[in-house]
Amino acid sequence: MDALIKYLVEQWAVLVTGPVVAALALGGLIGWTAAWLILKQRLDHYKERIEHFKERTTDQTSKPSASKVKKEKLQQLYLDGGALVGRKIDKESPDEPLRLLDADSVEWMNKSINWIAENMGEAAKGRFLDRSGSTAGYYIGAINRDHNALISAITDHRKNIQVLIVEFDAWNSKD
Repeated sequence: MDALIKYLVEQWAVLVTGPVVAALALGGLIGWTAAWLILKQRLDHYKERIEHFKERTTDQTSKPSASKVKKEKLQQLYLDGGALVGRKIDKESPDEPLRLLDADSVEWMNKSINWIAENMGEAAKGRFLDRSGSTAGYYIGAINRDHNALISAITDHRKNIQVLIVEFDAWNSKD
């Protein structure tokens, strides 16, 4: 037994080196294999993401997005309302031009309400019709109270269209 203990004490480095080297080799092999698998999974994931974004990019460049088309329509409604506000009415004979402006304003309102409800949803329609932030005033160029009321209503609704354009994503529930 003493000879065995003496041999172990003198040769401990050789005896320990074999299992340590084997453990390191096995641990390294397992570690590198795990690292390779993780790296391969991440690379595959990034390849999928790149393909996804390539598809989205080609889809966006091939046709205009629904949101862009809707914003352009809102801008057109805004401009159409501006043409109504800017329409000149003669002070000498305002009855017929005011009647036409009133009819055109009602037509513009109905067209705007219907389009917004159909293409953006009821919340957007409600926002368009909201006049709770309106202030009373007299517009320069208004020839009488009726003309002033028409300009005021159209201007308020144009401001609401502007809100729908700027805050489009918040109000659009149809995309």
